[in-house]
Amino acid sequence: MKDATVKKIISKLQPDEINTFLWNDNSIVHRHSDWEFTSTIDGTGSNLVNGAVYPLMPGDFVLLGPRHVHQFVSDMPIQRRDVCIAVEKMQKLCAVLSPTLYSALERQEKPIVIHLSIEAFGELHKRLNNINVFNADIEHTSAVLSSIVVYLLGIYVEHRSEKQLPECILSFLQQISTPDVFSLRINDIIAFSSYSHSHFIKIFKKYVGKTIIDYVTDLRVAYAATLLSSTDLNVITIASKVGYDNQSFFAQKFKDKYNVSPLEYRSSVRHDN
Repeated sequence: MKDATVKKIISKLQPDEINTFLWNDNSIVHRHSDWEFTSTIDGTGSNLVNGAVYPLMPGDFVLLGPRHVHQFVSDMPIQRRDVCIAVEKMQKLCAVLSPTLYSALERQEKPIVIHLSIEAFGELHKRLNNINVFNADIEHTSAVLSSIVVYLLGIYVEHRSEKQLPECILSFLQQISTPDVFSLRINDIIAFSSYSHSHFIKIFKKYVGKTIIDYVTDLRVAYAATLLSSTDLNVITIASKVGYDNQSFFAQKFKDKYNVSPLEYRSSVRHDN
């Protein structure tokens, strides 16, 4: 994606500035003058970065810098949370972990994806959401956001020596990121890869860090949360749409991730809104 396609260049932040925003729509093609951690709260979508497509889903925080031209797209309205960090602030936070970390980030042409468990991801978003309540205290807000950024960067430092995702895995993740695919039977989903069933489940766990069943479950439950919050479909219909024939089994999987039943989740989201 060349600069000529950029519709908007986000203005430079103040040198020590760090802030957070909550969005409910797709973005236009844009480029930041600083750094940004972006994530999706209750659904799945794609980040188009420098002409390549990267799936974005709950559990992932994606780090983008001044060299990344990108756009977020999704077929359904979903919430995104961004944490924006001035270049100078990012340099200071990186220095807390390593004197060479910032220069390493600058060299990355691809977006950096930080994979978290659904539980850890949820806790971070609780902290981010609480900031909106106390945002009158700028010093408090900056401290909380800085601690979150250092935490995410720390995970990157811990795992950056690991191998990057092979093209076959990245391509597979992109193919199965839509509801019409991740709602299929697991064997049918694995058939989208170019490997045998037994070999693929081994390399998937090796590079992604979780089993393909767990990964697909996260996709299904996240999409179910979107449907619960944005539609009036009943639970049986939603369970079917995300790939479950058994409503009770679906409800248990949902509760495993969100600690509430599907109906309790719908009620709490609509009450908050």
